Amino acid sequence: MCSRLSIYSPSLEESLASHHNIHPDKWRGKSQYEPKYSVRYEKSAPVLMMDTKNPKEPSLVLEQMRWGMQRKDFNDRTNIIDIFTAKATTLVDASKVWSRVRLRGRCIVPCNGYFAIPNEPGISPHFVKKENGSLLLLAAIYELLPTNDGYGFSVVTTISSPPMSKFHKERPVFLLTSADVNAWLDTSSGKWSEELSDIAENRHNDNPSGVLSYHTVSDNIRMRTAPDSPSLIEPLVIPHFTAMPEPKLT
Repeated sequence: MCSRLSIYSPSLEESLASHHNIHPDKWRGKSQYEPKYSVRYEKSAPVLMMDTKNPKEPSLVLEQMRWGMQRKDFNDRTNIIDIFTAKATTLVDASKVWSRVRLRGRCIVPCNGYFAIPNEPGISPHFVKKENGSLLLLAAIYELLPTNDGYGFSVVTTISSPPMSKFHKERPVFLLTSADVNAWLDTSSGKWSEELSDIAENRHNDNPSGVLSYHTVSDNIRMRTAPDSPSLIEPLVIPHFTAMPEPKLT
């Protein structure tokens, strides 16, 4: 599962332009942006979305959103639950939970990479990024928070296949082509399509043409209080110990 995001580009707009030829018209909440090597749930992150307030002239914007949509608990309507990820299958199968959001609330999370932090014992956390160092674009959905205080988003996930399934069972849906980006952001029709289903299920190809790279990182990423530093994304170096020769008996 996508447990942490890494968004450390000092100039995210320049990175979007140079890596993907994406040029947002504006960035709402830009003053809230702070490059970080580890962004956890409930924190703010920049998200790409189409502003359709003027349907005749929709505009592409970056919007600071809370990582985590919020919904009332079905069993206790006074309780608010956080939703950090959304299974692609529930979008494709038109689950009532996402029936409206999947049509009008699709967005993209640009990031330098993400952390897969498994709960299973004996499996180390991994950092996943693009092989060429460009931004990863993750499919997501969003909606207005119950407090009406901005938006919350959830990362869309799909089933991992080898080799990434070795360290996480589910992974984010990657948008790897400009066609995928345009289709995911375009909500003008208000309809779901087979193309969107293909994108959401990501064709079960975890690493097309070697686009992605990943490596083991320190368990420090599991700590909520770990200092934010480049060391969090650096490959874990396992010390090599040379066996000492046995002493000769005299």
